[in-house]
Amino acid sequence: MPKIAIKNENITSFGGIYHIMDVYSKLGFEKLTESVLGRCSGKAFSYGSILCPLFFSCLCGGE
Repeated sequence: MPKIAIKNENITSFGGIYHIMDVYSKLGFEKLTESVLGRCSGKAFSYGSILCPLFFSCLCGGE
């Protein structure tokens, strides 16, 4: 008889986007984006923090 592992993780409608967000942050794409495009001086957000949600939005089916 197979053993079943019970996990206490919440099931969301976003599917595997949380895993992709973890991989994205561990690989350092936000820092890479800032090193290529430069840093926004005097702004509240960096280029990396702007492009990150746009990337995730496209992965979730956004336009």
